[in-house]
Amino acid sequence: MKGVYAFHSCDAKSGVTMVAQSVAQQLAEKNPGKDVLFTVLCARKNSQYVSDGAVSIDRFKERIVSSVGIKKEELEGLKIAENLYYIGGIECEDEAGAYFPDMAMSFLRHMQAAFDYVVVDTGSDLNNGLAVGALLGADMNFMVLSQNDACLERYRKLRKLYDSLRFSFDAFVLNKFRPGDIYGVDYIKRYVISAYKDIFTVPDTGLSREAESEKKTFTELKEKRYMGCIAAIATEIEAKAESRFERKTIETKGFSLRKRLKIGEKDDKERISS
Repeated sequence: MKGVYAFHSCDAKSGVTMVAQSVAQQLAEKNPGKDVLFTVLCARKNSQYVSDGAVSIDRFKERIVSSVGIKKEELEGLKIAENLYYIGGIECEDEAGAYFPDMAMSFLRHMQAAFDYVVVDTGSDLNNGLAVGALLGADMNFMVLSQNDACLERYRKLRKLYDSLRFSFDAFVLNKFRPGDIYGVDYIKRYVISAYKDIFTVPDTGLSREAESEKKTFTELKEKRYMGCIAAIATEIEAKAESRFERKTIETKGFSLRKRLKIGEKDDKERISS
C-alpha cells in the first residue's frame, strides 16, 4: 500500500503547503499503525507550520546527490507526531540548482520503501529539479488552485508546459473555497482544466494569521469544516494506495501462475520423453 503523493500549485498564494501538510497529518491520524512522511521538495524550506528546529533536506544532500539510500533509523529524530515524520525543503534557494530530477526520484524511491505514505509539497515553481523529479516520480499528483483570476490564468498558460513535461494531475484542490463565487467547481471543470477530473474543495478558514503565529496547520487548530474536506482528500489517497496494492498483488499472482504453468509444461514433456 506504499505510495508517493505530490501537491503542486501554479500560484505561490494558493496555500499548497498548508493543504499538503494537513493531508499528511490526516493520513497519520487515520492510520495509527502506519508511518507517514511529509517532505518538501522545491526551492524553499516551507516550514512555516512546523516548530523551530525542523530539519532541512540539506542534511541528506550528499547522499541524495550521489543517490545513496537513507535508512529509516536515521529519520527517527524527525518525528513531529507519533507516526508522522517531517523533512523540510532546502535552506538556501540559491542551492536548488545542485539537485536534479533523477536525484529527487531516487530519494522518493528510498522513502517509499521505508514509509506507508509519502506526501510531498512541491511548491509552485518548476525552476528546480526537486519539484520536477517529485512530480514525475509520484503515484498521484494534486494541483492546488484558488478562485482568483491570476491563479486560473497562470494555470491556463502553464498547461502546455505541464503536458510537455508529461505531468499528470490526477485531481484538483480548489483551496480557500467560497461558495457562490463566480469561479465555482462547474466553471473550473468547463473552462480551466478542460477534462473530467476530481475537484476537492477546501474552505477559507480565516485563521491564517493564527496558524502562522502558532506554527500550526488548520488541522492542528481543529477547524472542523477544513478537517472534513482534508479528510476527503486523504480518503482518496487511501483508495489509490489500496488499488495499487491490489493491482500489484494481481500482477504477482499472474506471474506466479505463468511460472507454475511453465514448470508444469516442462514436467509433462519430461514424462512423455521418458
